[in-house]
Amino acid sequence: FPDWLESARNASLVLAVPKAACDFLAEKSCNVRYLSAGCDATEQFAPQDQEAFRQVHASTRPFVLVLGRKAGAKGYRQIIDAVEQLNRDGVDVQTVLIGPDDDGIPVNSPNAVYLGRQPRNVVRGALLSCLALCNMSSSESFGIVLLEAWLSGKPVIANNNCAAFHDMAVDGENSLLVDAPGITDAIKIIVAQPELGRRLAENGKHLVSKFDWKSVAESFIGMCAEVIKTSKVKE
Repeated sequence: FPDWLESARNASLVLAVPKAACDFLAEKSCNVRYLSAGCDATEQFAPQDQEAFRQVHASTRPFVLVLGRKAGAKGYRQIIDAVEQLNRDGVDVQTVLIGPDDDGIPVNSPNAVYLGRQPRNVVRGALLSCLALCNMSSSESFGIVLLEAWLSGKPVIANNNCAAFHDMAVDGENSLLVDAPGITDAIKIIVAQPELGRRLAENGKHLVSKFDWKSVAESFIGMCAEVIKTSKVKE
């Protein structure tokens, strides 16, 4: 896209996300700064949300949550397959999927439940009730679902090969970053070491405020002010 790249080079400042995009643009001689998307870091998660979730999913089996569009690039089949392997190994765990049905492919696994689109209180209840959020997407510009999991006090298992996740997720510190063959072992670790899961979630939660929309807006305003100041000096 040479026309787009030329526009970026001519801009006073380019704001980009993820950081990998910033690195790319910097290599192309653009004046670029990182500015993430945001989340509602003040959102409250309550027992009533868990009750709303139980109304649509009454099973008491432990589960990993897949939250987002049901599409091939999201890697949800890899998670379902990993959970199937765990059950063959004697580990009782389910996959629960919530989100719009983009690919229209039926979920036929006996250890996976697809709930389709759900209202926000049910989503919060699912986050509160899961063992961990698992996201193996290879196509993301931002990782809002990771932030939401941490906000609800849950650990994250995520795709190590998704550049956007590296803007916030650090393996062993606030998440378990894996490739497809590593999903099974990561879930086993979360099941066997609940204290580790709590530590990962707590470390992630400390990061969420950095991505709150208020903080993002303040950064944006500050960058705009810098551009205006620099333009006036040049004049």
